[in-house]
Amino acid sequence: MSNNKETRLSNWYQDIEAKRAFIIGTVLLLCFVIVAATSLRHPTDYDGYWHLQMGKDWVENGLSPYQDHYSFTYKGEAISSPPVLFQAALYTLVKWFGEFSGLITFKLLASLLTLGCMWGWLKQIKAPALVYCLIFPMLTVLIQLRAQVRPELISYALSIIALILYQRAHLKLSIRAIAPIALLLLFWANYHTPILGYVIFFGLFVDIGLKLIKEKASIKTWLVWASWGVLLIAIGFLTPSMAHPVYGILILSDAWKTITDEFQSPMVYNGIASVYVLVLIAMTTLVMALRQGKFGYLVCSGVMLYAGLTMARMVTPAGIIFLGMFAHLIRETKIQGTLQSSQYRPSSVILLLSLTIFLIPMLESIRLVRSMLHENQTITNLFPEHLVTYMLDNNKSGRIFNEVDMGGFLIYRLSPNNQVYIDTRTNILYPLEHVRTWVRAKTDSESLKTELQKYKIDLAIMDSTVRDAQLMLIADELKLDFVDERYALYSRKSPNFPATGQLWAKPYCWEADQSPRLSQEWQIAQAILPQSSPVMQLLELTTWYATADDPKDWLSKFGGGVPLTDASMRFVGYQALNNGFYKLAAALFSSIYNAERKDYLAFALALLRNEQTGEAEVALDRATKLPEHRYDTTDYIIMQGLLSEIKTRRPLQHIDQGLVKHIAETVDSYALSNYNELVSVRTFCRQ
Repeated sequence: MSNNKETRLSNWYQDIEAKRAFIIGTVLLLCFVIVAATSLRHPTDYDGYWHLQMGKDWVENGLSPYQDHYSFTYKGEAISSPPVLFQAALYTLVKWFGEFSGLITFKLLASLLTLGCMWGWLKQIKAPALVYCLIFPMLTVLIQLRAQVRPELISYALSIIALILYQRAHLKLSIRAIAPIALLLLFWANYHTPILGYVIFFGLFVDIGLKLIKEKASIKTWLVWASWGVLLIAIGFLTPSMAHPVYGILILSDAWKTITDEFQSPMVYNGIASVYVLVLIAMTTLVMALRQGKFGYLVCSGVMLYAGLTMARMVTPAGIIFLGMFAHLIRETKIQGTLQSSQYRPSSVILLLSLTIFLIPMLESIRLVRSMLHENQTITNLFPEHLVTYMLDNNKSGRIFNEVDMGGFLIYRLSPNNQVYIDTRTNILYPLEHVRTWVRAKTDSESLKTELQKYKIDLAIMDSTVRDAQLMLIADELKLDFVDERYALYSRKSPNFPATGQLWAKPYCWEADQSPRLSQEWQIAQAILPQSSPVMQLLELTTWYATADDPKDWLSKFGGGVPLTDASMRFVGYQALNNGFYKLAAALFSSIYNAERKDYLAFALALLRNEQTGEAEVALDRATKLPEHRYDTTDYIIMQGLLSEIKTRRPLQHIDQGLVKHIAETVDSYALSNYNELVSVRTFCRQ
């Protein structure tokens, strides 16, 4: 019986081949359904909208896609190598099907094209059914990782076509072999960057070069080899900008990698099990390429492995190329010979590995698509729809200082009456220094003030965070006008909520005489702001507190009920500190989701007043761990005061003495060493 079971297990490969059509069809159908469902994910990519507007203006209005029309900082400047064909195609789909359906249609068509090209590749190399089972689930996961409205979605299919042409060349360069390669690179260069194609075809030329060395080819043959290579390289220049993509990569400043998310680490995928399967596939591909003497594949694998290990955005394109080469190398190993033998042990080991490579990505792809569809139901207002509607309804137009990721959406919704400071066309329009200037303006109020004055900026659309509210308040150029779920509008003319903006930025500075103005703004807020705006609850609580017969009694009964926003917890927390409700204050400040430095300092103060000295030092230590650039003068004063008070009670146990010295020296440098009063809420509001 045992021998029969082992014999049966060792024949699993033949069983799969016997049901080849059914198994391949089932796997392809599952992957198709998952990819189709993935395409239904709501648009989350910030680049898609400026691509869409550029396509619209080129197709409908005849505006040059090689010149900026949307920013006031670089208006009229040249745009380097925009993906014009992609932009026109994207706009055409949106025009036919509507915005949401058009974006979904593009993702679906691009994903299906990638699946179809991989099917064509496996069919060309005559891959066994097992290879289909190993490749398509992993390919589906890779598509899901980058299923966004971006031009490279089509490039994934083009990279598989490049592998097909590589194989068809059969180590012999001729016009028949080179012509389709040249046409592919010409289209690719004018569609998007053909870097992947050049890497793949470099591998082809490596293989042919090694073959020529082995055959001791003549000089004439080498000249032909070199001539074809020069021709393919030259095709990269046949674009409107005449800029070669390979050269662009070589001269790209490393500084971009520290500023933009496009170069973030692949560790963002460390929770996805399929990525580890992909690593196994990549390493196996390298070993098989070396063992089989396919040095072109070996070179391609090395380049792709480096790219995938250094940039998250390269995991999908590198992974797709790895899958194509992996399939071909497995086919070349004649693995079916081993599996068709009656040897139980190697057959069972390969079965186990095959099940791992099949099941993990397949189950992961199902989990990912369920997560995406759930995200569609739970994540709303990713883009500032309410804010933009308010601007359009109230003719709010002009120059906008904006978040870089929202630039494309604002371009699509608000041009031509509004122009942006920046968007995600970094490196193809905006130089590195401009991006750095934006970063400085987003972290330093004086730099922000300089930019607002330099360009005579009328409006600002910022994240709806207390940090940005503080930046705008200190810059003192624009006042709060509107706040939706994620973004805030600041205006130079007739702002709706100047007092609310001040309260939001500095809740520790609230005074009772501000109540009439805040009450007026509360009435306006109820009329125009979405209920989910973070200042709605803040204004409501402020009104209740200001109109309470006994504020202390109001605080003593506070708690429970509706969950509080960060802004509301800050306001009530500071009032609790002011009135001696230290446990309530500590509970509120410890519950703030997006904590700022002053939140930790207020938490430490509440603990200290509640005689929890050790816990207060821990909270203070957490405050010191935040980035240096986010300190202000008041923070140093508060920290020195708290440290002095803690040291009178017990020796410091968590905070380094070097930091204590640095804080004291900083306070001295601000000529504030004579400020020795006990820390209170009034200290937080010190100018």
